[in-house]
Amino acid sequence: MNLPNTMKAVMAYGRNDYAFLEDAPVPQIENPDDIILKIDACGICGSDVMWYQGADSFWGNEKEKGPMEPPVIPGHEYTGTIVAMGAGAASKGYALGERVVADMIKFCGECFYCKRGEYNMCENQRNFGHQSDVNGAFAEYMRIPEGTVVYRLPADMPLDKAVLIEPFCCAMHGVERARITKEDLVVISGMGCIGLAMVSIARKYEPRMIVGLEMNPARMELAKKFGCDLVLNPKETDVVKRVKELTEGRGCDVYLEVAAHPSSVYQGLDMIRKKGRFVQFSALPEEITYDWTIIGDRKELDIYGSYTSCHCFEKVIQGLYDGSLKSEGMITHRYSLDRFFEAVEKAARKEPDVIKIVMTMDGKE
Repeated sequence: MNLPNTMKAVMAYGRNDYAFLEDAPVPQIENPDDIILKIDACGICGSDVMWYQGADSFWGNEKEKGPMEPPVIPGHEYTGTIVAMGAGAASKGYALGERVVADMIKFCGECFYCKRGEYNMCENQRNFGHQSDVNGAFAEYMRIPEGTVVYRLPADMPLDKAVLIEPFCCAMHGVERARITKEDLVVISGMGCIGLAMVSIARKYEPRMIVGLEMNPARMELAKKFGCDLVLNPKETDVVKRVKELTEGRGCDVYLEVAAHPSSVYQGLDMIRKKGRFVQFSALPEEITYDWTIIGDRKELDIYGSYTSCHCFEKVIQGLYDGSLKSEGMITHRYSLDRFFEAVEKAARKEPDVIKIVMTMDGKE
């Protein structure tokens, strides 16, 4: 297939320095195992909003360097079709026209963590949409460099499911960190895309009860459809008191923090029982303080972080494809790529009707 020389793409040149390009160069095969994708769609992640807003956690500050290395094409929640590849990729059985996704991390395979199978913690990782050697998918074409794990999709998998694979993988990793059992009362704070995915995934463990925390009425209703037994609005209900009432005063067994707000962390540490399991998934916009003694001296909590995903793609692809993982209603808005800045501004405003915004490359909205 003959590829064009130029393409439409979003480019980040630095903090608060972004542009939509009509004539960005189409990526080329650089190594034998490289694959070129024609991007079908790419979702806007909460992290995309954060780099767009110039967050230090992405662009760095005087204390530490952030992960963004411009100029870079952002976007990592994507799906695409193979349109070109090197001889090495072809020898591995990949074919032109196949629909695929790839892990958002290009890992080295040689460091301490990679050798333990914990490749999401790779000491030499490159993250799609964050560094220019691994440009992302807010573009018509994208290069998947050698050393990246690529996953084939069923030919008839709906696009609306395929584009949700990466965020569902992140959600699955967070849920797996929680080690949910059938005896657990699980609280998930924040019913956005990741929180809803966590509800769907946690349901597979058959916990005693799943409680969702959310202030948006539309999301509260959707959370019930995804599998929450109870959804509470922290603005209207003393959620700590209510959860303790449900557990004979003990508190929840598991708390998954996905709301990305300090108050969500505080209420979680207040409502979780002694020896409970707290999973911090979201990236918080600011530093927070809390009485650290509660973790050890008072409650002896297990605190887990959750970063991207690890060994989740195949399970998520199958679950979304066969319908055992719910996703209907999650995508609320579609924009053509040339309307990216309009779309990311809408996501940043956190409007009540928004859950997941997806950029489409065919111009259909």
